[in-house]
Amino acid sequence: MVIAHDADDGSDTSGSLSGLLRSIADRDSEADFDAHLRRAEAGLDAAEAARVRAAAHAARGALMTEHLRASRMREVHESTGELVAIHNVDAVLREITSRARRLLECEYVYLNTPDESGEGSFAIRAWSGDLDPEFLGVTVAPGVGVGGIVLQTGETFQVSDYGSTHRIARSPGYTDLLARQGISTLLGTPLMVSGRITGLLFAARSHASAFTDDEVFLLTALAQHAAIALQNAESDERRERALRELSVAIEQSETKRAEQERQSRLQARLSSIILDGAGVAEVLDAVRGEAGIDIAYVDTSRGPGGHVIGAVPGMPDPGVLAATRGEISRPGVRAVSVRGRRWSVIDVVAYNRVLGHLVSGPRGLDDEAAARLLEWTSQATALCQLSTQALADAERRSAREVVRRLVSSASPTHELRRQVHRSGIGTDGLRVLLLDTGGEPTEGVFTDLTVRHGGLAAELEDAVVVLTPAGDDASVLELAEEMRRRLPVNVVVGRHIRDLARISSEYSQALRAARLAAALGYSGEVLRVEQFGVFSMLFTDPDAVDLEMFVRVQVGPLLDADARHGTELASTALTVLDHAGGLTSAAKALNVHPNTVAQRVGRITRLLGPGWREQPRAFEIHAALKLDGLRAAAR
Repeated sequence: MVIAHDADDGSDTSGSLSGLLRSIADRDSEADFDAHLRRAEAGLDAAEAARVRAAAHAARGALMTEHLRASRMREVHESTGELVAIHNVDAVLREITSRARRLLECEYVYLNTPDESGEGSFAIRAWSGDLDPEFLGVTVAPGVGVGGIVLQTGETFQVSDYGSTHRIARSPGYTDLLARQGISTLLGTPLMVSGRITGLLFAARSHASAFTDDEVFLLTALAQHAAIALQNAESDERRERALRELSVAIEQSETKRAEQERQSRLQARLSSIILDGAGVAEVLDAVRGEAGIDIAYVDTSRGPGGHVIGAVPGMPDPGVLAATRGEISRPGVRAVSVRGRRWSVIDVVAYNRVLGHLVSGPRGLDDEAAARLLEWTSQATALCQLSTQALADAERRSAREVVRRLVSSASPTHELRRQVHRSGIGTDGLRVLLLDTGGEPTEGVFTDLTVRHGGLAAELEDAVVVLTPAGDDASVLELAEEMRRRLPVNVVVGRHIRDLARISSEYSQALRAARLAAALGYSGEVLRVEQFGVFSMLFTDPDAVDLEMFVRVQVGPLLDADARHGTELASTALTVLDHAGGLTSAAKALNVHPNTVAQRVGRITRLLGPGWREQPRAFEIHAALKLDGLRAAAR
């Protein structure tokens, strides 16, 4: 029995020790390890159990430490391939500091690279951990601090009491910065390539506990791998930068060559335009087509307001473009700012006289090629305008023939259109002014007026015909009034014409209106073709548009007032004219008090003018009101 018991007891002890060793080898959890240890200690005396416990813990600790070391070293070696695969320097630096902090399980890791000053110092460029942003850019110089020792010796170095140690020379500012961050232990190691230090890698703790030899070895090993990865990333960046610079150089060369070709084409085209006698509009079209630049020309040679050729989106008012200056020999591009936007402006100059201004976007201020192109365009525009004006002056002297051909042709030729364009009167449309002179030779009386307003004049049949730029109604009527004052005859003002083919028809209507005006008793008046639209409807081909225009010209203000305010001014005016202007009889017909009619008549007078109840105008207004009523009833 005793022998059997001893055998069983020996077998149990052997099995317990075997299980304990397997637990140590398998790195079981603390709980499983303690269970195996208690089974192994069972049956042993206290001293033997203590030895077994100590040996088991030592073996387990050594094995765990070795496993952790191997795991960390494996991670360090794996980092080489992963870091080398990163081609961006900043990304490599961030990955190095992140891996180092994870391996050493410390609060902070940061990495210094050579400072751009070239004085041998290294500046903090990347970190991992909650470092104060003040650390970014802080430099380490040889001989000062932990990093200074590393730079001098090329060896790893650490202190565990940075604030009080006397082993190193300290920089007060750097020491204060570390103190504010709470850093006590600082370990530094170099990144070296071919014996040259390319960076400094630091690990820091907030408590005074030196890094172990294993941790120092790990950081040193990581630094060696990191140095290679950083060198590769820097080489990659230099190569990429060189390729980009080469690509940019090639692109710039191609752009310059294309620009030179475009400039050559444009110069040839501008020369052809000038020699062919074309206008400024063709010059601007050429620039827009060849260079892709929106450009407009403000011609100030014909008046202070300026005539605009071409278009630029959002173009400023022409009044802000002029510059105060003396004589100009070679104008250059200048900047004009309006409401926060910049414009390229260059004057068009001939014989030290500013003819106008070219306007474009800001490209001409920032791009030398664009500025040079604007200078060429200025010269071409000046030559073109001088040529055009010379031709126009010659053709103005033969204006009679031009006017005769226009009023007699329903389809003007291309050459005739070009002659009108060169004269400058047809760019924005035309107006026909006809003076009923009764056949008296009076063309010379209006020559200076016509020229001053940029028009053409000729004496045809029994009238003087003036073609003038359309402009606005006020300026055209002012010209007509000035002509009427010089010669007290009827002046008929035609409508706005954009198509030269319509001049013949408009001339015929103006001539018919002048004859009708004379038959109706008008004398020395400025009249409009529209006033006689009703007669055109009655005595020629009926036209609803003419009727509408006639009604609007005569009684439009009354109809508008009634529509806006719900008044009865039109019906009151019609009733008054029906009763020969008598207010009492009109009031009776309207079934209102005479004072009411008198008040309405006062408003009508303010709208139509004081002569609306007197002939011959009363007839026109009466007819317009009647026709408007008939038209309304017929709808």
